Parts: sequence; structure tokens; C-alpha cells
Amino acid sequence: MVTILLDVLADSVMNRSEIADIFCTAISSGNAPVLFEDFVSEQTTWIVVSGTDPSNSERRFLGIHGLDRVARFCHEGLKIAAGEMTGCVMKGDCLFAFGKLRVGNFVEELATETGFAANLVWHGLQIASAQVRIMWPLPAVDADSE
Repeated sequence: MVTILLDVLADSVMNRSEIADIFCTAISSGNAPVLFEDFVSEQTTWIVVSGTDPSNSERRFLGIHGLDRVARFCHEGLKIAAGEMTGCVMKGDCLFAFGKLRVGNFVEELATETGFAANLVWHGLQIASAQVRIMWPLPAVDADSE
């Protein structure tokens, strides 16, 4: 009985870390995979925070459509060209992921590497909120980022 419970918990941890890895890929590719629909509600809050510019520090998005907008904002607005999750830590209902992002244009070889940290808070089997702190300034606020 205990072994079965531990196996279920191990699968749960593995799945959450895999989801965090896919989330990191989404913000660098500009595409939120359809599989997120199973893990995101319309009340899920997504926040992108600049770790370098406190005067223009965050953008908020809501729900599954908000996740798609976060992915587009990071890829198109911040010019994130690639990303890699280098680690994650789970504590209770929180998953902390961190890694590297390439910002810029690979074609012109003008890309810069910077860091990110993400905090995904789970409520049961769904992501309740996520905050991504990117060590890069955010572009000026526009109507689409509300």
C-alpha cells in the first residue's frame, strides 16, 4: 500500500516537473501546448515580472488564453529565442523552476543569455498561479498586455 502511494506521488512530482519544463519551452517558443488545458483554469493567474526594472515590473494575464498571451509576449515582446530549464524544486504545492533564456536574434548572432525563475502554485491537479521573473527589462506597457 505504501509503495503504491509513493509511486503515485513520484508520478505526480515527475508530471509537475515535466509540465514546468514544457511551460519554459512555451515561453521561449511563443506557443502554449494544448495539453495545458488539463492543468489550467480560467482563474489561473500568470504574471511576468522584470527582475531588472522595478518601474515597469509586471504584466498579468488570466486563464488558458492568458497562458497563450504570456507565451506570445515572452517570445515576441521580449524577443526570447530559446530557453532551458536547468532545475526545479518542489515544496508542497509550489514548484520553483529556474533556467536560462536566450534573448535576441540567432540569425544575426545578437542573442544574449539571461536567467529566469518561475514559481508555479498548484491547487490539486491544476495550476492556480504562476509567476515568471525574467532578468530582462520589459517593453513599454500596451493595451494587449492587460
